[in-house]
Amino acid sequence: MIVLPPEASIGAFAMGIIGWYGMVRNGVQLIYTDLKAAKSFDRDIEGLREGLLKQQRKIEKWKMQWLVSEDAPESLFLDFWGDAEYRGIKTTLSDMAANCNTTEKELKSFVQLDEKKWNAMTKCRKRILFIAVKGEYIRKLMDHIEKSVDGLQEAAKNGWQRSDFLKKPNVDFAKVYHAGIGRLLVPIAMRIRDDADALHHSCRLAREDTTLALDLDIFNHTDPDIATHSGALTSSTVVSREASAATIAKAAKNDLFVWKLLVQNSQTTNMGSVRMQVQKVKVRNIRAVGITVAVDRIMRGNADKSHFEISGICFSIAMAQNSNHSSPEPHRTLRDLFSGNDPPSFTNEDMLGKISKFRVVFELAQACLLLLRTSWFPRICSCHLRCARCFSASAELTYDIGLQMGSVSHETPRWATEVTGHCWGIDNYNWNSLTRPLRHFGLLLIEIVIGTPIRHIHSDTSGVIGSIDWAERSDSLENVLTRVRRAFSGREAAEDAVRYCLTKVYPEAPMDDDMKDLLAEYYLDVVAPLKDHYDEVLDRFYDRQKHINTIKQGSRDP
Repeated sequence: MIVLPPEASIGAFAMGIIGWYGMVRNGVQLIYTDLKAAKSFDRDIEGLREGLLKQQRKIEKWKMQWLVSEDAPESLFLDFWGDAEYRGIKTTLSDMAANCNTTEKELKSFVQLDEKKWNAMTKCRKRILFIAVKGEYIRKLMDHIEKSVDGLQEAAKNGWQRSDFLKKPNVDFAKVYHAGIGRLLVPIAMRIRDDADALHHSCRLAREDTTLALDLDIFNHTDPDIATHSGALTSSTVVSREASAATIAKAAKNDLFVWKLLVQNSQTTNMGSVRMQVQKVKVRNIRAVGITVAVDRIMRGNADKSHFEISGICFSIAMAQNSNHSSPEPHRTLRDLFSGNDPPSFTNEDMLGKISKFRVVFELAQACLLLLRTSWFPRICSCHLRCARCFSASAELTYDIGLQMGSVSHETPRWATEVTGHCWGIDNYNWNSLTRPLRHFGLLLIEIVIGTPIRHIHSDTSGVIGSIDWAERSDSLENVLTRVRRAFSGREAAEDAVRYCLTKVYPEAPMDDDMKDLLAEYYLDVVAPLKDHYDEVLDRFYDRQKHINTIKQGSRDP
């Protein structure tokens, strides 16, 4: 029975209908399996089974294409489709749910069927149920839903094309995805500024034996809990776009933002790190301490949760659910990774693996959007970026990637001379307070993608970067961008994203409405193309892995 509150969301209706399909398909599958085993196969049952699966997938695809989840705010769909189409789609989903409930009442014993109940039935009872399922109830429902699902997609596309939010003559679901994610992320960025500054300041006050880094996998794009311990890379290592979007929607809707920290304490963890989660709380009569004391309580097992306070803002801190898979070894900075190379350049494999560096630049770009107006990014450089494998024999994707908070020691690579060892991150440039974090992110992005540390930057009076010095050469901006484009397999959108970071000049102190527009522009021009490239690299990688696994499986077959 699909039970929903009177003002149920579009996501709740969609999830209820998909769940109903799962119940009905389970009963049909039991009959199908029994008939197939008894060799009295019936094509009607096979057709019904495949039809139910096809329709369920159709609804799931519609749900995924339009970022529909139970946590997505209804305002997102109003923006997507406009008021009239939004209400029409909600009415259609409500009617579909009502029809599902009617059919469930007619076939109550069928939709509640499980393997134990089925096996306990007599042959006569099974036959009666078999005839019932071949009857009109489910087939009529399937015919009705088939038309309804087609109507949902048509209404959504029509609404998208007419909506003031983003008028487009054709529906490109990649653009739908990015328009929706940008719409969700910008309000989060506007809301968490004070909390982010307080957390950053708190981390700067931590003791020297405790290193704190922001886990850049902010919205669970990768999940170490489902990575294999054998080191085999599987597609399950990466969370689906739909699941990641649902996590972002939940953060946007519930006014709740969970920070994940990679915590390394030389006194208690043998220089490895654990993952903790931090969130702002409203508490009374709770004695809050500094972050170092709170961390020590958790790591020593003296408390499951602790509180710390800074600038009048209180946070709770506890072990993250996937803390068991944090790195067993110390994190290394990107600058330190550079230091093992002579001359100072390296291949993809020497750094983070063929895929991971594109994950890093995407996650950094997303973090930059959220923290652009805070104290986190204005001085970011390769000395802040820390990384380590989650466990000793892990897959390429199972890295902890963190942005170190608090004081940072700007390192000199071992290969460097006194001159080339200088870190550009500590220099002052003619960039205003809002443009500065954008420049620093763009330069860090270049170092990661090209694989060569920057020595010095030249910019004009407006703050636009004109050329970059490496240890062995100097390149104009256009030459640098050419190298970036090659690193991104000729993808011009990725090159344009880097150009944006190096040349865009933000106003010194924009009003909130202007800031929202700037962040939305930044998402579409920088984050979206970097995310798209990362997804394409993943797809190609998994295609190769499947091909390799197929060949290996073939060689083992007799």
